[in-house]
Amino acid sequence: MSKQLHSEAILRVIGLNKYFGDEHILKSISTTISKGEVVAIMGPSGGGKSTFIRCINRIEEPTTGQIYFGDLEVTGSKNKICDIRRDIGMVFQNFALFPHLTALENIMLAPTKVKKISKVKSKINAMTLLKRVGLEEKANNFPEQLSGGQQQRVAIARSLAMDPKILLFDEPTSALDPEMVREVLDVMVSLAQEGMTMVVVSHEINFIKEAASRVLVLVNGEIIEDGPSKQVIEKPSHQRTKEFLGNLL
Repeated sequence: MSKQLHSEAILRVIGLNKYFGDEHILKSISTTISKGEVVAIMGPSGGGKSTFIRCINRIEEPTTGQIYFGDLEVTGSKNKICDIRRDIGMVFQNFALFPHLTALENIMLAPTKVKKISKVKSKINAMTLLKRVGLEEKANNFPEQLSGGQQQRVAIARSLAMDPKILLFDEPTSALDPEMVREVLDVMVSLAQEGMTMVVVSHEINFIKEAASRVLVLVNGEIIEDGPSKQVIEKPSHQRTKEFLGNLL
């Protein structure tokens, strides 16, 4: 697998701050993510990891700062939200599938409604994506008929259906039983190998070692460490990172 970094910046975050009331959740976050990178975000609970990626696709509104997707600034204008969400896929920890739709229909929904792709073409694409995540035989199953791991794989396929330029994952395995974690991580590793740009909030050390090109460590709303995954995992420079990893390993 190639872990080389690419020079083309797909996402730039400059001086990002987020407050909830008087609580300062994100503190002047700045980082750049290049095309083809797989960036893992780690850190203790409550450090701002989920808030950070939710700000990227404007589920949460940043208080101050700028976010650029390519050359387009996506902060400060409600009009741009729909445009950026076409290109930024999001996979949530709780799957967020529509319970009244089958796996196939969940995947078809956004391309037909948002991109106005025909149902025939959307169905072909959706079946291809279900095959890609190993679930073509579950096309007509409803979410309640699927395991947690299968639901999460459908959620990944649904995000891919919009042909995003970047995928955001918010602790995609945290709600899964241990035996289901690997099936989801295998899909994510495959995407990384194919060159998908990904930002992943995760504490799955083996996945990070295998697939991530870079690790950001977020503590109390600040990036305290940013470097190649192997270096950060095996030889962290910040004492707080050492303590955090010591609790995981």
